Amino acid sequence: RSPLRVIDGYCKVLSEDYSDILKQDALDALQTIIRTTHRMDLLINELLQLARLSHEKIQKTDVNMKEIAADLVTQITEAKSYREHKVDIGDLPSCAADPALIRQVWQNLIENAFKFSSHQPEKQIQIGCNEEAWEYIYFVKDNGVGLPKESLEHIFEPFRRFHKSSEFEGTGIGLAIVKKIILNHNGRVWAESAPG
Repeated sequence: RSPLRVIDGYCKVLSEDYSDILKQDALDALQTIIRTTHRMDLLINELLQLARLSHEKIQKTDVNMKEIAADLVTQITEAKSYREHKVDIGDLPSCAADPALIRQVWQNLIENAFKFSSHQPEKQIQIGCNEEAWEYIYFVKDNGVGLPKESLEHIFEPFRRFHKSSEFEGTGIGLAIVKKIILNHNGRVWAESAPG
């Protein structure tokens, strides 16, 4: 990651110290390089996180799922311009899980719901749980852009993106992390969707 920091640092020096003698095209190119290095740094962080999941020991404890989901919704809406979203958090029973890892699952899923519903006129997210005979099925549901059924089998693969970066930011690793964490907890994860 250090080469990225060097590139980022030199680009900032050039754009700040030499802005009066550089043409606008050059300044724009420097900003593009800076943005790209930030995206690459994020990608490296997520790849490292995905790799660590193979070796990380799970420390299960009783986790208050509703508290985690509510806290994340508050954080996400405060940090980004997602205040128009209507979010309904239903009953979420506690479960035995690694608190840090399960928080990461919720964060990735909830952030995706906000992101992919952000272009809708009415932005709705529902977070809940269905209790089956032998398991809890937690879910995050949104009225976002959606995907065709044939794409769903690939949705948890690393680097799989189904929308352009210009439409929705992201690295394509978030759902791969979700799947790895859930499988490490001996759980199941899947997606149900349709365009729109």
